[in-house]
Parts: sequence; structure tokens; C-alpha cells
Amino acid sequence: MTQSPSEHGHLDMLPYNKVVTVVETKDELDNALAALKRVGFAETDLFTHHGEEGREYLDPDGEHHGFLFRLRRKYQRLQGTEKRMLDGADEALDAGYYLLGIQIDGSEELQVKARDAIDPFTEHSIYFCGSFTMTILKLGKN
Repeated sequence: MTQSPSEHGHLDMLPYNKVVTVVETKDELDNALAALKRVGFAETDLFTHHGEEGREYLDPDGEHHGFLFRLRRKYQRLQGTEKRMLDGADEALDAGYYLLGIQIDGSEELQVKARDAIDPFTEHSIYFCGSFTMTILKLGKN
């Protein structure tokens, strides 16, 4: 379920057609994953990142992925929702928390289904990252 950038085949500058959030504990993560599976999400659609592997994947400053990626990260840090999401993910990894992503087809139905499944297990914001759009599905503490 956890995938490194090399396993994933590419590095997301931002997730695409994913619902994403932060989960603080391993128990909450396990419960969120179980809830997602219960409502029909496949294990191959669930992504978790934690610790150093998570920081490498997120690469919040773009230092490990070249000039264009660094430039893109600087631009994203100027944007309201993108900045909020990236800063929250960066702080979460520093605190030892987990990043959780659910790959979906982009439909509102699956956005709501994923949000509702993981909502009981996080106090953090839940985002949908689509094609050139980002939506806050639930406003949380970051």
C-alpha cells in the first residue's frame, strides 16, 4: 500500500484525482484504511506515506527532484489552498503523522464516499486534488 516515488512510477507535484488527508496515529490509519475498504475502495487505490520515505515523496522544497520541481514547489507555496495542504503535510511528517491518499476517478460521489469514510479518523483537513483544482472537503486543524 505504501508506495515510494520509484514504485509509483512518477512523483506527484500534487496528487491528481486523489482525496488526501493527515492521520495522526497508526491505529487511526489502520481504522481509516479498513473503513475505506469496507465502502468499496481497492487496496491498490490507497496510498500512505510516513517518516523519511514520506518526506522524500512529498519533497516539500523540491530539493531532491531538480530545478523545475523546485520552481513548481515555490509557486505552490504562494497559492492559498495548495500552500495550506503542502504546509500541513510537511508539518504532519515532522510530527510523525501519516499522509493518506485515495485514488478516485474525480467524481463528486467518490469524493464524498472517501471523505465520509476517513472523517471519523482525522481532525485534519481533507482535500480533493483534481485536474487544475483543489477543494477542501472538510476543514480541519491544518
